[in-house]
Amino acid sequence: MKLERLTEILLKQKENLKAMLTAIKEKQTALVNRDNQALENSIKKEEKLLINIQSVEHERLLLMDDFNSDKYQLTDNKISTLLNVFKEKIKQETYIKLQNLDASIKNYITEIIRVNKQNMLLIQQRRQFISDTINAVLSSTNKSLIDRKG
Repeated sequence: MKLERLTEILLKQKENLKAMLTAIKEKQTALVNRDNQALENSIKKEEKLLINIQSVEHERLLLMDDFNSDKYQLTDNKISTLLNVFKEKIKQETYIKLQNLDASIKNYITEIIRVNKQNMLLIQQRRQFISDTINAVLSSTNKSLIDRKG
């Protein structure tokens, strides 16, 4: 019963992470296109998804504590640790399903981190461009644009 609940939780988290990756990619497109409205919308989506992700992770951790309070002594709250304990005790198809969900979640997290790093770079470049533009405009007002001696 607990393993079925764990499967449900991991499926829900996988969908949350998939939606998060989509929102982050939308943010990247908005940054590149300088579309402030799309940027604002993608940030709002991210905020909602973060709340969902935190909620599901909390559920998972509570369930992992339940496994720990039973006769199973887990060294940490990782799914891979739990799977190692249950490898010989559960159906092979359940084991493989949980293993695949764990791998899929890890892949989504890795991809989210990668795209977020790209987004940070885009934001830094955008800030630098704005700063350079402001400095160029401010310094040009102090100097004459026309050489009056010539």
